[in-house]
Amino acid sequence: MYDAASKSGGTLTKGGFLEIRGENIRICGDEEENGLYFVNIQDESNTVKLSAGELGINKSSCIACVVPADLESGTYSIKVVTRFMGGGTLRKEPQEYTFGNFSVE
Repeated sequence: MYDAASKSGGTLTKGGFLEIRGENIRICGDEEENGLYFVNIQDESNTVKLSAGELGINKSSCIACVVPADLESGTYSIKVVTRFMGGGTLRKEPQEYTFGNFSVE
């Protein structure tokens, strides 16, 4: 996880560029739940979802996007929900990956 504006892995900058690296994280599949989520840890009703079409980069090893400018201040985790499995194959059930706690001010 890398936030280009703060140049750190522990802070998310509203309107800044965020890059996530991993394996088999490409967001794909037609299910409504697939996407990249900014989950407010204190109040999950403030969760913001980006669909695959809202991402700048959506590859099996890298997802990149602009952090939503309207995120409320707080602590967030990043959740990726996808059916991607590699080799063009989709999983039968969505897979979830959750990444740490990030401060948004």
